[in-house]
Formats: sequence, C-alpha cells, structure tokens
Amino acid sequence: MEEDLKQRALRVAHAIASEMIDQGAQAVYLTGSWARGDAHRESDLDIRAVGPQRDKHLFRRDGFLVSSEWQPKEQQLEALEDARKVGSVVPGWRSAVLLQDPDGVAAAIKKEAENWTWDRVENELDEVVSDELAHYSEEVHSLYTNLELELSLGAAVQRGMVASKLAPIVALHERILYETEKELWDLVADKMGPGWEKVQERALGLEGDFATGCKATFELFQMTVDHVGRTGDEAADEVIAHAYELAAKGMSQLG
Repeated sequence: MEEDLKQRALRVAHAIASEMIDQGAQAVYLTGSWARGDAHRESDLDIRAVGPQRDKHLFRRDGFLVSSEWQPKEQQLEALEDARKVGSVVPGWRSAVLLQDPDGVAAAIKKEAENWTWDRVENELDEVVSDELAHYSEEVHSLYTNLELELSLGAAVQRGMVASKLAPIVALHERILYETEKELWDLVADKMGPGWEKVQERALGLEGDFATGCKATFELFQMTVDHVGRTGDEAADEVIAHAYELAAKGMSQLG
C-alpha cells in the first residue's frame, strides 16, 4: 500500500471519528483492511462507533468509500459471546485501530477480544453448526428441485448460496478465526486438504461449466456433512440426511 494513501485514509478516518464523538459516540475505531494494513486503494474504510444508535451508513469522503456503523457497548460485547459471529468479530477487534476512545470503552472491549478463547462459546458451538447445516440443507433441496425443473437461473442462485456458506460452517466446527472472508476459503482449504480445495473451486465456478459447478456443490455439501458428523439433534439430522441423499442423486444425474 502506498504510504501517502494510507496516511490520507487515516486522516479521513480520524476526521469522521471526531464527528461521531460530537454526535454522541463513546468511542470510535477503525477495523478491516485499513486497520490491518492490507487495504487496496478501493477498499472501504470500516469505521465503527460504540454508542446508543443502531444504524449504518455508506458514503464517500475525500476519495474513499466509508462504511460507518453504530452499536451500543452491550451489543458489541454480546457479539464476543455469539458463536455465529465470533469467527470474524474476535480477530476484527484484535486488529482494530482505536481512533477516539476518551473513556477507554473501546480499549476494554479490545482487551476482551485479545483474551477471548473458544471456551466462551463451546456450549453452543455444536448446536449452531447443526442449525446452520440444517438451514443450508433446505437450499440443497432448492438446488436439486431447480435442476429437476430445468430452472437454470434459480439453480445458479442456489448453487452460489450453498457453495459460499459451507466453508463458514466448517470454520466454526474447526474453531477457525478469520479476519475477512477473503481468507476464509483458504484457511478452510488448508485445514481440509487439497481434495476439498479442488471441489470448492469447482463449486464456486473457478473451474468447469455450470453443471460441473452444481455437481461440485452437491459434493461439497456431502464433504461438509461427512466431516461435521451427526449433530445429536434428531430433527436436524433427519433433514441433513435427506439433503445428503438428494445431493447424491443430483451428482448422479449430472454425470
């Protein structure tokens, strides 16, 4: 990253942070690629405020796209206890740059993130993995049905949805933290091995035609189920098992 570009980005971030403090924020911090130092010149400035409001804004300022969001302190702390969110929230806080923090509110939350361990959400992890896998089992149904009915557009949407949501499930099962979804796919592939990586690439459309991508998506779903195993929830297991069977049929029909 060009040093002058980075300095300009930080100046803009600090200026916006001062405005947010004037509007009632308790603290303001920068997260994302500009905080980590690996931003592209078109990367957005992710500016977050600890404050009473609950809103988001997207705007341009001095040549930068800015994504600003307000959340109360309690909600930001709760995210560190939510198994569905911790994968990205914890590393996001760990790399955060504190822009305005007059009372040390953001520093306290950052310290919580730095001391965070998976033990804090261990009791709910299996249930969340089960819920997520069962939820995307429904999307496997839709993918299979759309292919049967030759509804290519609908199948394309479902393929993308299923293929993009399986890696986060594996990441949660494997207790993988990721600062950005851009690295999520590689981290999961490194954990799962070259077989997963190749199937994931086909499912996401990097190799082969449309039918190849759909077949790979069914296979990736089966690989996820095989890796995660039974959830212990009878209803969820039944849903997942039938989707697994549909995936096998879909793969067979696609050749």
